[in-house]
Amino acid sequence: MTDPIRVDPQRRASRKYYVKNRRRLIAKSRAYRLAHPIKVRNTLRAWRNKNAKKHHIAKQEWQLQNWERHLEICRKYNASHPTKKIRSSRAWRISNPKEMERCRRAWSIAHPRQVALGAKMRRARKHSASGTYSLIDIDRIRDVQKDLCRYCSIPLGGGGTVDHKIPLVRGGSNYPKNLCLACRSCNSRKGAKTSQEYLRAL
Repeated sequence: MTDPIRVDPQRRASRKYYVKNRRRLIAKSRAYRLAHPIKVRNTLRAWRNKNAKKHHIAKQEWQLQNWERHLEICRKYNASHPTKKIRSSRAWRISNPKEMERCRRAWSIAHPRQVALGAKMRRARKHSASGTYSLIDIDRIRDVQKDLCRYCSIPLGGGGTVDHKIPLVRGGSNYPKNLCLACRSCNSRKGAKTSQEYLRAL
């Protein structure tokens, strides 16, 4: 395919002029944008509205090529516009229920530990328990217990269940100091007993 810049002498000359005066032209363009921000914004908006499909494709290509920078820009924008981000997310969820459900299922499959943590947090709120914990706290507890069940000392293999030493139903908190890791069998048999009561009953 023939390069149009090579065929058109005027475009070739314009290209040559730009390459020769690139820094001066960029500085001039930047100064104009700073001096006329509203006019530049309106011009860009009009072009995007007129060329919506072309703009969307170009935007997607840039995001794929500059993924880390794109995420950084999004984080900064969301941090400085929290209310707008919340409204925008809520509106998208309402307008795209099927896509939202698909994303939720995919996220749940990819993040089982976070899903389990969320269920535990909801249960604690239901019992009006004070405190909260994170996956980092659970990993720290696992290191302290050497990945063994607190009660029967069998290896958990990175699994196990989070148990409240003083159960929530008996006024126990949801702070890390009231947590331990136990195998499913021990956690089930322990029921509403405290850790000390269950250990004495073994």
